[in-house]
Amino acid sequence: MDISNYVMLELGHPLHTFDYDLVRDHSIVVRRAKAGEKMKTLDGVERTFDPSICMVCDGDGSRPIGIGGIMGGAETEISSLQKMC
Repeated sequence: MDISNYVMLELGHPLHTFDYDLVRDHSIVVRRAKAGEKMKTLDGVERTFDPSICMVCDGDGSRPIGIGGIMGGAETEISSLQKMC
């Protein structure tokens, strides 16, 4: 369990954290997936999407970093608690 789980339990709202240093342009764009678009999720599975899926993307929206409301992407996973302190 990490700090985001404690915040979720306290506030009653699910959330996901991204490694700020790994998010391009340090901004997030939400859009529909492109047909056949792929992303490796936190559980190590490469998933393929269709336009019915809400994607969380970084910077200019070209790279998906999470599935909206479902799971984050492996490329922007927080890898060290040291970064958070």
